[in-house]
Amino acid sequence: MKLSLGLKIGCSAWLAHFALVICGAFGVEMPESMLGRALSYYSEMSGAAGQWGFFAPGVTSQIDATFDVVDGAGRHLTARLNDGANREVDLRLSDIIEQFLNDDREDEDPDPAHFTRALAASLSAAVFSRHKDAKSVTIRLVKFEPVSMADYRSGVRPTWQHLYSGEFINTQNVVGK
Repeated sequence: MKLSLGLKIGCSAWLAHFALVICGAFGVEMPESMLGRALSYYSEMSGAAGQWGFFAPGVTSQIDATFDVVDGAGRHLTARLNDGANREVDLRLSDIIEQFLNDDREDEDPDPAHFTRALAASLSAAVFSRHKDAKSVTIRLVKFEPVSMADYRSGVRPTWQHLYSGEFINTQNVVGK
């Protein structure tokens, strides 16, 4: 069976990329040559250089925010800021939510509780803008704590830790006003 030139080129490209993925997974450094720099650049741009893994030492805590909404009729629903419609927006919102864990802020206020409350209020305002009849929005923040492979083998499992919750009231939708 004779393979076409296009198939040979495609298979060769796939094998070369796969080899770079393997090198990236094992942390192999490319040589300091023009070819090595080109391969490193391609690996970074294509994602082949990533050392992915659930138990990797570089995996850090993740934070998640959910919002409990109570509407004018007293119905409860759970809302999220990201709806999965756009990956870039989801990443940006995730970065904003990660600021709850940011200890390196250079803001004027020495009390981190003020920043936390202001950020929570801002995020809750975004939920109020989507739910015009909402009476209240309660933000709940939890942090995912991964474990090392050694801890996992010994029976320790990853956990979700409660970080923060705060209720915000829409005074314009409160009954009796």
